[in-house]
Amino acid sequence: AGVLFRKEGVRFTPELQRVLALPRRQWGDEALAALLTEEYRRPGGTMVLRPVQAAALAELHDEGGLVALARVGSGKSLISFLAPKVLGSKRPLLLIPAKLRTKTEREWLEYQRHWILPTMRIESYELLGRADHNAMLEDMQPDLIVCDEAHKIRNLRASCTRRIRR
Repeated sequence: AGVLFRKEGVRFTPELQRVLALPRRQWGDEALAALLTEEYRRPGGTMVLRPVQAAALAELHDEGGLVALARVGSGKSLISFLAPKVLGSKRPLLLIPAKLRTKTEREWLEYQRHWILPTMRIESYELLGRADHNAMLEDMQPDLIVCDEAHKIRNLRASCTRRIRR
């Protein structure tokens, strides 16, 4: 009680106890990465899943959702592309910033050579936010929405964010 963890002090409170009791994830499971690689890799594909990608996909499957805060270059795009396959989604939607469309489509084509990727509609936050696209999600009826650069929907009053929430 009253133990300080940092110089300025983080008190041993019920809230800290709650955080310390949260389950820890295993991010370096090579066996899981190998197993999922075999499950989702296209015959003749040569890429392999990284352990962090495998852990994220397992978390997505087991918990029914995922917020992946991973460093640049860690493979979040492939996680996004495989998410519908992992969840059995029939009408997935990937939302991206408009400026990333060319990069995302190029990555999709490259990954498709190595992985069994489901058909996935790719749209921009900017398009979804336009007044003339206010019924886009209702018309599409996605059963999964993957948000790349999810901070783009942080403003709860923005039309794009309101449409996703609805």
